[in-house]
Amino acid sequence: MRLILCIIFLFPFVLSAQNKTVDSLKLVFKNAKHDTTKCNALEYLISLEEENEPWLAYNIELKKIAEKNVSHSDLKTQKLFLRFLADALYNIAYLDDEYGNSKEALNKNLRALKIYEALNRKKDMCPTLNSIGSIYSRAGNIDKALEFYEQALKISREIEDDKAVSYCLNNIAYIYDSQGFVAKAIDYYYKALKTNEQNRDSISLATVLSNIGMIYKTQGDVPKALENFERAITIQKLINDKRGMGVSLNNIGLVYSIRGDNDKSLFYNLEALKIRQEINDVRGIAGSLGNIGAVYKNMGDLPKALDNLKQSLVIREKIKDQRGIALCLNGMANVLVLQEKVSEGFSLAKRSFKLSNEINQPDLVQKSAQTLKTFTKGKVSISKH
Repeated sequence: MRLILCIIFLFPFVLSAQNKTVDSLKLVFKNAKHDTTKCNALEYLISLEEENEPWLAYNIELKKIAEKNVSHSDLKTQKLFLRFLADALYNIAYLDDEYGNSKEALNKNLRALKIYEALNRKKDMCPTLNSIGSIYSRAGNIDKALEFYEQALKISREIEDDKAVSYCLNNIAYIYDSQGFVAKAIDYYYKALKTNEQNRDSISLATVLSNIGMIYKTQGDVPKALENFERAITIQKLINDKRGMGVSLNNIGLVYSIRGDNDKSLFYNLEALKIRQEINDVRGIAGSLGNIGAVYKNMGDLPKALDNLKQSLVIREKIKDQRGIALCLNGMANVLVLQEKVSEGFSLAKRSFKLSNEINQPDLVQKSAQTLKTFTKGKVSISKH
């Protein structure tokens, strides 16, 4: 009881101290006579800020000041401002990617990477390479994604950054998983898991547990999947990782859907959606809406199923999530066949199949091919409409 009271009384003072720090940094920035002081103040403000809008504003200002000074006559100063510029580009790219501007995100990350390479800042190169890999992965360019992830892994090992190594192993595992190379994926996931456990990296540990759970789900081992998802969400709750909690709630919902417990599945998916909306996780919101649509389909509420899938599709098209688009198209096609809207459904199934092939996603190719068979071999005749 005393411990709880101590936390309650101390928390406002922690917030007050942070607010005073932010105010002091703003004052430093305002009164600074030198741009190096301004940039240092901005980087500190960026590290403390949690809201997207001011965080972006600080980064834009950092970029502006850095660009003004990258041709400085003093080489040491020039390198400092180049580093400030690369940091700002990397940070802005993160929000570009979150908001669906993947082309802008890629360009900024590539610019940042070029600068980090010139400055030989290997520790900064790793997250940038991973970010570029993730953009290529979502766009369906698997070879490029793997190329950048493997570069990041190589550098992470060179500089003996175990946390970065684990992150890279997880990303590579995900690529192999999406390509159907399950044994390779499991091998990389367990290597990542071992590294995380050794370094007590809670966020990464929970992420890897979730991904291992997804493999067990795909293989039909529901108890093992649920065990990993529940281990993941326990860690995420302890560290208040809301983004991770959204993923785990989503995954648990998928498991209950497999079990045929639609009520529980809907509950967990709605909880995931709520958290993702709270933190404005656009990509996550799209995923939850798609899953909720699938649950409503299973429950026989086809209008609600189609409505949620359409909402998901709109977001995924906006953020250019090609894999997500293919999933939504296929899901909508399956709902439309049940509504006997055959012509419209067949058109969406064909689009899903074509896109799945274009972005080299074997699991989606298989799913959309199966949906097309529904239209062409038995359940519904295309000539019906």
